[in-house]
Amino acid sequence: MRWRSWLLILALCDAHAASRYYAPVTFYPHDAVRISRFASTPGAMQVPYGAGAKVEEGEFYIVSNASFKLLTAQVQRDGTIALVQAKWTPELAASQIWTVDKEGSGFRLYSKLFGRYLTLGARVGLEAASGEARQNWSIEADANAVTIAATGTKTGLAIEHHALRDGAYIEVNAQAGQWRLYKVGNETVDHAYRTLDAGARSTYDNVAKRYHLNAFAPDAIEADRLGGFRWTDYHPSGLYVSKGESVVIDVTGLSDDGPDGLVVMIGNKNGFYKRQPAGDPQMILATEGRNAFVASRDGLLYFEYVDSGFNERPRQSIDVSVREGGRPVPFYIEGVTTSVEWRAMLQRYADAPLIEMVGRRTMFTVARAMYDKAGAADPATLLGYVERIMSYHDEVSGLDGSSALDMPSPLRVHFMQDAISTHAELQSAYMYATYYMIGLPMNSAAETVLKVPKADQWGVWHELGHMYQQWDWTWPGVTETTVNIYSLHALQRLGAPMMSPLLQVVDARGRKNRLELAGQYLAQPSRNFLDDASFPVPSEALWIRLVMYEQLRRALGDGFYARLHKLYRRQPLTEGEGGDRSEVQTFVLRACVAANFDLTDFFARWGLPVDAATRAAVGRARLKAPEEDLTRVRI
Repeated sequence: MRWRSWLLILALCDAHAASRYYAPVTFYPHDAVRISRFASTPGAMQVPYGAGAKVEEGEFYIVSNASFKLLTAQVQRDGTIALVQAKWTPELAASQIWTVDKEGSGFRLYSKLFGRYLTLGARVGLEAASGEARQNWSIEADANAVTIAATGTKTGLAIEHHALRDGAYIEVNAQAGQWRLYKVGNETVDHAYRTLDAGARSTYDNVAKRYHLNAFAPDAIEADRLGGFRWTDYHPSGLYVSKGESVVIDVTGLSDDGPDGLVVMIGNKNGFYKRQPAGDPQMILATEGRNAFVASRDGLLYFEYVDSGFNERPRQSIDVSVREGGRPVPFYIEGVTTSVEWRAMLQRYADAPLIEMVGRRTMFTVARAMYDKAGAADPATLLGYVERIMSYHDEVSGLDGSSALDMPSPLRVHFMQDAISTHAELQSAYMYATYYMIGLPMNSAAETVLKVPKADQWGVWHELGHMYQQWDWTWPGVTETTVNIYSLHALQRLGAPMMSPLLQVVDARGRKNRLELAGQYLAQPSRNFLDDASFPVPSEALWIRLVMYEQLRRALGDGFYARLHKLYRRQPLTEGEGGDRSEVQTFVLRACVAANFDLTDFFARWGLPVDAATRAAVGRARLKAPEEDLTRVRI
């Protein structure tokens, strides 16, 4: 499970084609080593004089810059103490406080809870009680973070296998990770997840070049809560900057009491198919007051302003003014820009290479030429349609606002035309979902998605579904199946005249649809849900599997999947609980709990392995089997 591909590509052969994808549980490559003095860093963040991390003595939370999880001294089952990453909880907080003391040219790192120093032995851990193995550490600033290296070596602290889950071990590696140091002033302060609806409380004016910005929660924290892809944690500007252009920006209201601050970007964070310099954003760490820099690439200007919740005080709103550089592009803001103003912008900025349309929860960035070619879509209609689909996906996901964990995400999904990846690299992909964005390749989705929304926009429903998938129950083989739980729900909620893809006739003789193939599969004497070859038409395996998930939705109601999502948000799998076999058993057990029924026979009938331990756990819950055979539920 650790080293899966990070990119999802929808290679559209017909309206319901599937992607070639495995759900990621490791860092996106951009985040694995953002800046390290032990590795080549051609895209390092620019840091103005006086800005950036300050290495001081004191008590700190040491937080991964990639996962936003804390360095934690955790007692293992065998009684030993291991160093792992973990999210902040009141129960773990004491084990996450580290005292940083100056020693010679370096520092000592001391666990306040256990009274031992961080040391380097067979793996990174705490010293023996004797204190004889005390390690000296070199801590050097990297932009608004630091690298922590064993003094005299070229190895620094990193998260083993770049894992994202809690419980992943800390190791030393030549590709040292970045860490943020947050001073612990009051140990009783609650750092649990807080909803930061920054987009709704921010204003953007690309004509006056003035912006009032509130802080988002970092994309990594939101992704950990939702259990899937990262969405965008940056604000748009509606300004286009050309390579070599001088840019001057004034910032007021920016705090300097912690690592979280304002990063100005030319180009956006993205998950283009093939990472290359042309796709990487230029990043500048801003300071209070005047900031000046020269653009190293062409692109739109964005502002990443985040609050991790670990600062001494919550981040307040800031004001940003672009004094020099950048020219406006057609820039639509949902609920602010009128249709008359939009048409005027299209005429006034006719030579702008890009246009941007910004909604409360989504954003579109496409070439002006493509926008015109697609028929100049009405932004209000387009954004409203996408956000309506997102509200349906929220329903399936149990994002009903009943608690902080169950709030719809305040971050945006960024639909972006991909002019970076080549046709060959994308393997004729129509549309793809990945970190931060949904990619719209040239002359395909970028053109069709911008047309007036139709009832059969399965591709939009599907790719948005990938942004909602929870990876803890997305093992290889079901990624392109479970995503369509959201799509089928959207189809039903829209009341669209489009035929369900499960009714599509697909066998070679043209006689059976996918539901009938599912019936044929269930009648087989031997069935293996995890093996494509076990299905009557192996190439249709992902669709036949979908029948099982849809039977659960139809028999148990939409509330079933809402409850299942909530269970996983409250009890995400740890690194030690990962792995395909374990994930299948956990899914079976949690599905039974969410349904309040013993579904083990249902899953076994479908050929999903149910082991004795899972059956025993369901038995202890005293759940009864449903009165009807759910494999016979009509769809």
